[in-house]
Amino acid sequence: MSQLVARLPRDGRIRHVRDEPFLAWRYGNPLRNYRFLYVGREQLRGYIVLQQPPGANADRANIVDWEADSDPIRAELLSAAVEYGRFPELCIWQLGASPAATQMIDRHGFKPLRVHTEKAILVRSVRDDELNAPWILGGRRLDDANQWDLRMIYSMVG
Repeated sequence: MSQLVARLPRDGRIRHVRDEPFLAWRYGNPLRNYRFLYVGREQLRGYIVLQQPPGANADRANIVDWEADSDPIRAELLSAAVEYGRFPELCIWQLGASPAATQMIDRHGFKPLRVHTEKAILVRSVRDDELNAPWILGGRRLDDANQWDLRMIYSMVG
C-alpha cells in the first residue's frame, strides 16, 4: 500500500505520511477491525480500507482510506465495498476528496450526516507570539481546509 501511495502523483496538499511504518502501526490498532479490498496482483493498483469497531456497532463501517492509480479502479473498489459489503451504514469523509471521487460517492447515494456541515479545520500555534503571523506550510495556508488531504485513517473517529 505504501508503495502505491509513493508512486501516485502528489497534488501538493498537506497530508500525513502513509509509509510502511505508519500503515503497520495504524492498521495494528486492536480497537478496530479492518477489511482491505485490493486491485492488482503483481503490482497493487488500488485499495480501499473498511473499518469497524469490534462487537457493539458492527452494522456500521467506515471507509478510512481509498487510493488507486486511476478513477476506474477507484470506482471499482467503491462499488465492491458498497455492493458486497452490504453494510446497513457505510460512512466516508468527503473533505479533501477529488471532484471525480465526490461524483463516485454521490452516485452510490451517500448523504451528508449533517445538513449544515462546514469545511473547517482547527489549527493553533503552540507559541502565543505566532498567533498573528501568517500560518503557511509549504506555500499552503494551514487554516484552509481545502489545503489538506484529510482521511479518516488519520483520526480516531469511528
